[in-house]
Amino acid sequence: MALSKPSTSKIKDNSHTFNEEWEPKYFFTKSKARKPVCLICSATVAVAKKYNLERHFKQNHAKFEKEYPVGSALRTDFIKKKKKELFSQQNIFVKQHDELEAMVKTSYEISLLLAKKKKPFSNAYIIKQSFSAELQRSKG
Repeated sequence: MALSKPSTSKIKDNSHTFNEEWEPKYFFTKSKARKPVCLICSATVAVAKKYNLERHFKQNHAKFEKEYPVGSALRTDFIKKKKKELFSQQNIFVKQHDELEAMVKTSYEISLLLAKKKKPFSNAYIIKQSFSAELQRSKG
């Protein structure tokens, strides 16, 4: 029985990494998900290849070539503004995840404390309310 050959997927190839030079040319940036994201329409491209980014830009956003010439201050400012919007949008989910994780951890600690002291879980509701009120005051 012959051994099977290892997979030679082209997507895993190192030549498909995002090149920073493509950002000002095609209005693409690398997202937190490591996929190229169009700064104009927020579309993602599956494989980070120059041809894919160029094709998307020319087919969907050809007018931006004239409005924002390559190397101009307008283009640079537009890219900075759009990148800031994209990353702030992505960070909203991270903040909420962190807050939810902290709430779950606090709830677990309360339950553990009640179990160790052999108290009913009905007491946990009162404790959670006081923690919640304190959290609101600290955010304040």
